[in-house]
Amino acid sequence: MVIHLCFQGGGGNITNEIRSRMKTILEDRSYWIDYSDNIKKVLLKLSKENLRYEKFQWTEENDKIGLRTFQSTKINRTLQLLLNILGKGGNYKLDDRTTFISGCNIKEDINRVIERSFNEEVIFRYLKDSPEIVELYLSDNKYRNLLPDDLKIKYIIKNKLGLEGTKAYLGIL
Repeated sequence: MVIHLCFQGGGGNITNEIRSRMKTILEDRSYWIDYSDNIKKVLLKLSKENLRYEKFQWTEENDKIGLRTFQSTKINRTLQLLLNILGKGGNYKLDDRTTFISGCNIKEDINRVIERSFNEEVIFRYLKDSPEIVELYLSDNKYRNLLPDDLKIKYIIKNKLGLEGTKAYLGIL
């Protein structure tokens, strides 16, 4: 199995509040009043490129079709993981800086994730069978080698992922 995960260790988590505010600014031009014409042009371009749809923001970036979530780092990681669990091949990539998840069948697979309605037990089992992914999630933790595998996985689920927020984003709750 080939794993294509992009982890840039040491980076902080971006919260839903920040990403939600970014989306609000792109949606509501009244926030742009005091900006220069150049900034307004950039915001208009970003708005047109990233806010074309009602529910999911499908977009194209570097010849890849993907999903711009405007969600937190934890939700983005969880969504990427769930998509990769479906495919069992690690084909979905996350660029959390631009809140962009891409992969070859993302539109269909998002619906499959919604239908499957994952739980923590499924994620736990998947991570238990994928120690290389556990290692990637914990690569910035110098004490990871001292912890038993089950504790590592529980830590990831509680601190690196956001299953409930992901379900809310997908409309599963």
